[in-house]
Amino acid sequence: MRQWRPLKLDWYAVKEMLGPFCTWMIAMLILIEGNFLFLLLKAAQDQDFPLLQIVLFLAFRLPFSIVLAIPMSYLFACCLTVARLTSEGETIAMQAVGVSPWRVLAPYLVSGLLCSLVALGINETLVPWSSRISNESAQQVLLQQSQLAPKANMLLRGSKGFIFYSRGVDVGQGTMRDTVVLRSLGSGYPDIWLADEASFDNDRVYMTDVKLISIDEDGDVERCGRAETQMMDLREISSATFSRQNAADEVGFRELYERIKELRASGQTPNRQLYELHAKLSVPFASLVFVTLGAPLSLRFGRRGGFAGTVIALTMIFGYYLMMSWGKVLGLAERMDPFWAAWGQNVLFLGLGIIFLWRAK
Repeated sequence: MRQWRPLKLDWYAVKEMLGPFCTWMIAMLILIEGNFLFLLLKAAQDQDFPLLQIVLFLAFRLPFSIVLAIPMSYLFACCLTVARLTSEGETIAMQAVGVSPWRVLAPYLVSGLLCSLVALGINETLVPWSSRISNESAQQVLLQQSQLAPKANMLLRGSKGFIFYSRGVDVGQGTMRDTVVLRSLGSGYPDIWLADEASFDNDRVYMTDVKLISIDEDGDVERCGRAETQMMDLREISSATFSRQNAADEVGFRELYERIKELRASGQTPNRQLYELHAKLSVPFASLVFVTLGAPLSLRFGRRGGFAGTVIALTMIFGYYLMMSWGKVLGLAERMDPFWAAWGQNVLFLGLGIIFLWRAK
């Protein structure tokens, strides 16, 4: 059996992809980092922003942004390169001298695998610790907000299982009425705190004559009691909202796997953690999945040149990340099997790619 070795053809393909890949990496990083900045500033809401903390947030968010940017950038580079070579007749010339379509696409598939392995390595080594620093910087930005001005129909949702709501506020008197707090401790119904009256001082709310209600798994009232006072720190609840969205990025694969084993040992069903575990693998391997489908499509429909490659890449990215978003929603809501929620789009695109690769032969 003849051993496969890199040829001038392979180095030529890599060289042709390098420029578009770097260009799209820069564009994607600007887009992704800009989106993270937008979410942070939106959470801070019209407050003065400490520039140093924002710079730290974006700098240490960069490894995670790179993991997201690599698959999309490589797909664009691959589709544009293959489509251009096809439109200029170079791939036809290669096949005319006996180079099979599979051999033409081999360097793109191998490069896609290498990109996936690089993204996986970054996601496992750099992302956990950099995300912790990034989230701490985000916390500093949000904690330095000025006083949260209470207002009527105020609703705050925090990361410690708290949801705070107050129907009426008298700023002059520093009082609130009809205040409700939901405190979730697990997968069951949340505990409920009800207070007809409350007072506030800066960012702290002091509820008086609080009715405490606990609900069992069947939705029935398990116990009911009263407390003279309960204090809530609105700033702590508000500032924790942003970091919760990224908490899964702060742990590596092994640590998350150990956490899942502990939850199973305690009799719990860790579906959310299982989804996050699978997602840590499925997202980095999107590069290989993309090229498996994008390369043969560009070879087949690339006679229109770069325009065809751009359309193929955009369509694939839109479809892939739409499926990934729905899978994430259903997976975290425990309405879909964690494996299929994380890997469904990969399995579909990979299956289609294998079909087109076979037809290319």
